[in-house]
Amino acid sequence: DRKVTHLPEQVLTVADEAMRESAVLLMTLDTAATHYTTGKIISYIKAGRPILFFGPKNSPAAQIILNNRIGWVIDTSEPSRLNVVLAEIQAHLKSKTPFQFDPNIGELKNYSIEKCGAQMHALLQKLTATH
Repeated sequence: DRKVTHLPEQVLTVADEAMRESAVLLMTLDTAATHYTTGKIISYIKAGRPILFFGPKNSPAAQIILNNRIGWVIDTSEPSRLNVVLAEIQAHLKSKTPFQFDPNIGELKNYSIEKCGAQMHALLQKLTATH
C-alpha cells in the first residue's frame, strides 16, 4: 500500500495547462464556505481565465471574483440564473468573440497560496481556541 503525500509536479503542470486552455473555469462551493478562501480560487486566478462561480455570494471567493471583475457569480439561492449565464457563455463561444472583463491586475497580484494558507490557519486557530 503506497501512500501519496503530494501530487507529482508533472500532474500539476497538466492541470495548470488544462485550466489555461479552458474558455471558462467553473467553481462551485458549498453554502457553508463563507469564512475562508479556498485554494482553488488562487489556481483559477493564476490560469487567467474567466470564472463561473456557483456558491454563496457572501463567500470570500465570490467577493474576489466580483471585486476584481474576473467572472460571473451566481448565488446558490438563484439556480435558475445559472441557466441564463450558461446560455450567454455558450452564445459568446459560438460567436468566437472574446469575453469582456476588466480585471483588476494590481489587486489580483495580492492573492497567493501562502496568504490563503495563513487565512485557513487563523480560522483553525480560532476554532480550536473556542473548544
